[in-house]
Amino acid sequence: MYYNTQIPLTLHKILSGGYNEIINNPGIVFLLQEFSNGLSLSIILAEYSNFKDEDIPLTGEYAAYVKGCGTMFFTPYFLNNAKKVWTVADLGATENSIVSDVPTLMFCGDLDHVCPPGDAFELSKKLKNSYQYVFPGVAHSPIEVGMCGLMMMKEFIDNPSKAPDNSCMKEFRTEFVLPK
Repeated sequence: MYYNTQIPLTLHKILSGGYNEIINNPGIVFLLQEFSNGLSLSIILAEYSNFKDEDIPLTGEYAAYVKGCGTMFFTPYFLNNAKKVWTVADLGATENSIVSDVPTLMFCGDLDHVCPPGDAFELSKKLKNSYQYVFPGVAHSPIEVGMCGLMMMKEFIDNPSKAPDNSCMKEFRTEFVLPK
């Protein structure tokens, strides 16, 4: 449930036989169809794939777990094997040398496990004309949770030299909704 910050409530509904949340929004379980696995893999292999085979525990009681989870994206086992067939130049030391004055709009959720707000904040310091917004109660993609992020993005595209109106963000808050 990549974008869902209400996992306890969602699991309660599913275990109680209520599947409407999944039926009405399959994106909470299944990644978006527009997602480019190839592009994502290329970026990850270029920036974060310096794992040594000897550092990946492929023997002992957890070997099956490592190999099993290694068939999923982003694990060292998967990435080391993907490098053998998906040829991508390693960016090495250049990965953290981003400096730019190009207007940049940055969104993240305060519950983002992929790009935590602190990481986005550090990057925004290197971008002279950046606007960063952290959406409370949102996981990875504020664009996926309503019109607020989309409207802010449109406003930014229309005029990248001005910070977009973020008043719509006051509807977002961090809290878990518990089953009754």
